[in-house]
Amino acid sequence: MSPNNLNRTNTLNALAGGLYSRTGLRACHLENPLARAFCALWTGERRLQSATLMAALLLLTALARVALAETEVSGEVSGEWTVEGSPYIVTDSTWVSGGQTLEIQPGVEVLFDENVGMWVFGQIRALGQEEDTIRFKARYDSTLWPGIKLIGQEEPQEFKYCVYSGAPDGIIMDDRVLLYIGFSIIIGIDHALSPLHGYGSDFMNITIENSIIMGRESIGPACFSNVKIYNSIISDGVYSEGGRLVIENSDIYGGIGMPDFTQIVDCNLLRALNDSLFHSIAVTGGTGCLRQCYIENEVRASGGRYIPFTIAGCEINAGVSGDGSITIDSTTIRGHLRLFAGTDSVMHSVVYGDMGILPDEGSFIKNCAIYGSANVSCFRGGDIIIDSCEFGYRQEDDYPMVLLGADGGDSIRFTRNIIHNVIHLRGGDNIQILNNSFYFDGTNRFPYAFCNVRDYSSLNIINNIFVCPTDTLDFIYNNHALEVEPLMKNNLFWGFGNIFYQGRYSFPIDSSNITADPLFASLDPFDPHLQENSPCIDAGDPNQLYDPDSTISDIGAHYYHHERSLVQNSVLAPQSPGFIRLWPSPTNGFIFVHNNSELSIRFHIFDVMGRDVTFFPEFLISPFANTTVNLSSLATGVYIYTASADLKTTSGILILQK
Repeated sequence: MSPNNLNRTNTLNALAGGLYSRTGLRACHLENPLARAFCALWTGERRLQSATLMAALLLLTALARVALAETEVSGEVSGEWTVEGSPYIVTDSTWVSGGQTLEIQPGVEVLFDENVGMWVFGQIRALGQEEDTIRFKARYDSTLWPGIKLIGQEEPQEFKYCVYSGAPDGIIMDDRVLLYIGFSIIIGIDHALSPLHGYGSDFMNITIENSIIMGRESIGPACFSNVKIYNSIISDGVYSEGGRLVIENSDIYGGIGMPDFTQIVDCNLLRALNDSLFHSIAVTGGTGCLRQCYIENEVRASGGRYIPFTIAGCEINAGVSGDGSITIDSTTIRGHLRLFAGTDSVMHSVVYGDMGILPDEGSFIKNCAIYGSANVSCFRGGDIIIDSCEFGYRQEDDYPMVLLGADGGDSIRFTRNIIHNVIHLRGGDNIQILNNSFYFDGTNRFPYAFCNVRDYSSLNIINNIFVCPTDTLDFIYNNHALEVEPLMKNNLFWGFGNIFYQGRYSFPIDSSNITADPLFASLDPFDPHLQENSPCIDAGDPNQLYDPDSTISDIGAHYYHHERSLVQNSVLAPQSPGFIRLWPSPTNGFIFVHNNSELSIRFHIFDVMGRDVTFFPEFLISPFANTTVNLSSLATGVYIYTASADLKTTSGILILQK
């Protein structure tokens, strides 16, 4: 994903009355001179200095109009302000009383003397048109005015096709105001939108659409509740202290924080235009999600241990930190990933940086690529599952490693991963390292593959490939004797200097382990698929789960698929192999699975390349139960399912036809 010009284009076209475009910025052939000039300014340079941008915007909003008349107003006002009486010059304190409405017609200009503003205890409705905007500004360019203060709580305050500038705090509002801003430009010297008392309430409701909201610093919505922003440009920052924050298809410069609920979709979250601001962090709190966003800032999701937050389909160029129950899916992170507390899940994502995941109720990591050191440790309760991931390292890493740790009573299951970093194992009641492919090219600064293995109750290292083509590494290093000997069987070793560093603290090695070239199908060390004559095929522990082709497990992360299984098992009718019944096949998205046995079964789905495409860590079907599986996210094709109970495994063909 790259920075999305779509948002900005839609906003400016709407302001100018132009046609919607979803293919990028277009030439400005617009009738509205304000929008045409602003469009040319914005499309010419994405990241202008804030002072330059502010000066240009203020210049644009000062475009002269021919005055048809001149009306001075002060005191109590209501009724209609028409273009025939424009400009309306506010010369002294002015207010709209409760129960009264001031309606401002298209084309009206409202000018304020220095230090003179307006209080609205009733309602203001400033409804311009595409070609006839309403303007609020200081009477003289060299002076400031204190802005419009919205106090009325009975009816919504409306600004549509308006240009509002010259007030230090922009539009100011009470904590129970209903405000709508559409197709408008709001420019504040310090803030564009400001709360009257410094905070909002759950009764406040602000909607902004197709608008540009800008200020020099800390501009809004600032400290507000229940904010909805659509197709808009906001600079610098959105600060919502409670309620709901919804942002869609918008560009947000600066920070975002801290509502009770956040939903940000199809947005660019960019660094503050004013580089002196601290608000260069996208901050989110409470439950909610970030989806399909391009993010230049660090994301800090701090919702609390039991509050879920989801980041999906995003590109993040700074890093992610979180202390709640965080789910990250289909996201690229160019920076660190640090998650604490709760139950954390990371799926189908890429991390270019160090990863630290320290949950207190377990963690699930699947189908990810991590290029940097990784620390996944659970010390307060819960299990860790890491499945079908790729662990590499960057040349600038001093000591790249994968650290796995857990308290007693917690388990670690590390399966079908590709690893180029040294493994540290620290603690855990039950550590399972199964069907992984380890490749060490000799450039790793550690002279061994495993080190500091300690504090576990049981450790099983089974069905793994360990390759060091340079013969420069020892397999395992420990600086103390192991209290419990690990079970190490049906692994393949190739190219290591020694199994034990300097022969220290050795333990028995099962005779089922192999020393041989694994015969990878590719020279790419990140593609450890097997040739058809590999010694790894059907050489795994027969007590482990069978491969999806119903043969004994191969050694390594990728099994070799026996084509004969497709011929023997391929059927189009409902299948009833053994203790499971599955139908329909072919299917267009949903299948039904019935467990015929008195045991719970584990159900998985693989593609024909042997990749596990199950979107859940472990899918259990209770004895004699039916369940429905949604396959709508998978592509049309042939899939293989496996069902396992106790030491028995059955498999079959599943055809998805959308």
